[in-house]
Amino acid sequence: MENNIGLNELLSTFLPASGEDWVNAATPEAGGKNPLEALNWQKSGLSGLPYYDSSNTPEGPFSLAPSANGFLGARAWRNLPKVKVLAEAEANKKALNYLAAGAEGIVFELTNSTVSLDILLANIEWGYCTVGFVCDLVSENFADELIRYINSNASGASTFQGFVLQKTYPHHPQVLHKFIHTLSSHEKIKCLGISSDEKDADEEISDLLAKAVATINQLNVSENPSALQQIFFTTTISTDFFIEIAKLKVLRLLWHNILLAYGVEHAQAQTTVIHAWSNAWVNEAFEPHGNMLKATTAGLAAILGGCSSVTLIPSDETDDRLARIAINVSHVLREESHIGKVADPTAGSFYLEQLIQQLTERSWKKFLQKVNAA
Repeated sequence: MENNIGLNELLSTFLPASGEDWVNAATPEAGGKNPLEALNWQKSGLSGLPYYDSSNTPEGPFSLAPSANGFLGARAWRNLPKVKVLAEAEANKKALNYLAAGAEGIVFELTNSTVSLDILLANIEWGYCTVGFVCDLVSENFADELIRYINSNASGASTFQGFVLQKTYPHHPQVLHKFIHTLSSHEKIKCLGISSDEKDADEEISDLLAKAVATINQLNVSENPSALQQIFFTTTISTDFFIEIAKLKVLRLLWHNILLAYGVEHAQAQTTVIHAWSNAWVNEAFEPHGNMLKATTAGLAAILGGCSSVTLIPSDETDDRLARIAINVSHVLREESHIGKVADPTAGSFYLEQLIQQLTERSWKKFLQKVNAA
């Protein structure tokens, strides 16, 4: 009690400061210029000021909900290194090494439409980790093989979670229709991945949402309601730290609004699956560990933004040391930075809340334009 009284007395010596007070104090530091004008920034239609306070907080700000995963923490994400499959046995060996090093799952990049999952997934306990597959197109061979593997492990298949991301949407999606129908009882395995090549955050969000809606319409949700639960998103994270945090939050928020519009009962924003990628980044000025710095920035932004899982690509995927550094970034963020202990570490940030509001408005407007033009 005595300590609290002393603290209150100490805090009472600090007078409340207004935005005007800040401007008066910052003006000399800005060479006599108005700091709100001299220190603001503009990028891709978004803008930011050097000073925010509670008067800038928008109504009803969006916050990430706590995860129900007691092991991974309130801000849960899964660390999924990528393994390129040239030969099943070699890919399986590399995947097992990653899992032994602490990864929570694996993303397999398939290079062939024919693959033996019995070999590729040998000794991998799918029920305890996340398994993703990336391919150019979901072939009938792969779809049949995955369905066969799941059915042959019927006793544990209900705990399987992961995704299948095809880079190209088929012109004749009969295989995909069959795939979705067969996997409809496995809600934790997503097979309708939506991605975008857009660079600006508002363009990417609106493109992802428009593609998702177009995909749903193509699959005829009224006849195939399970298609909605199969949607997931993938996004590439750049070095623009705060915009990337805002991008993931806005994507989750707006997709939740769309689900509600489709009449999805009890839709919850936190159930949307968003997989984040940090591609290799080489800049001579930051070598030899430039990509480690970039992966840390991108990984932290993705996690704070609410990604479900993240893949941090090493600068050289054939170098075991660099690959280990890449997966260790996520370990350090969880085990040493402890950001997984709080559901939404950036909630209440005046700066981010303003950025999220701007990005929400711009992305929704562009989404509506794209849908109306389709």
